[in-house]
Amino acid sequence: MKSKSKALATGHDGSAARGECDCCHRLHTRAALGLSNLENLQLDVVRLYCTSIASNDVTALDAAHDLAIRRLGAVDGSRCVASITRLMVAIQRQRQGHFGFLPACSAVVCDDELDILSLLRSCRFPNARVTRARAEKLLNGGDASAVITAALDLVQAGPSLRVRPESHEGCATTIDLDQPRVLH
Repeated sequence: MKSKSKALATGHDGSAARGECDCCHRLHTRAALGLSNLENLQLDVVRLYCTSIASNDVTALDAAHDLAIRRLGAVDGSRCVASITRLMVAIQRQRQGHFGFLPACSAVVCDDELDILSLLRSCRFPNARVTRARAEKLLNGGDASAVITAALDLVQAGPSLRVRPESHEGCATTIDLDQPRVLH
């Protein structure tokens, strides 16, 4: 029997996730969502984390660290990646079902990624019921407590972070940018 973390990193057929999944039904553009510089950075780090897990290769996680340090500085960049890692580990442990994601430089956002962004946005406001509802939607029925705690920790440092904007133009990738990938 596969361990849960290994199952999260495989495609429908048990092979490594390669973006052949149609689990993301709606795509939204970053511009239409009005993402802040910090939210764009957090989304990119989430995507790089997922890529690292799906490919079982630390190269993407190293890229996440490099990106965050470049945009936030050494201390805040490392803290941001550590907080996102805690959030994603909590999601992996509690989520019922797969998690779709796109490459870091994609200009579109899939539903699962939007659920994370919605959760983080809800943590900025003092409404525990809304935050819990968004966490439960993200988890598809899993226990939301650890995910909410990790999301609150991540958001708590957010207002003090000064993010240098970065363009996604010219981003080199061999992955079809509009093709979602998936963690199971």
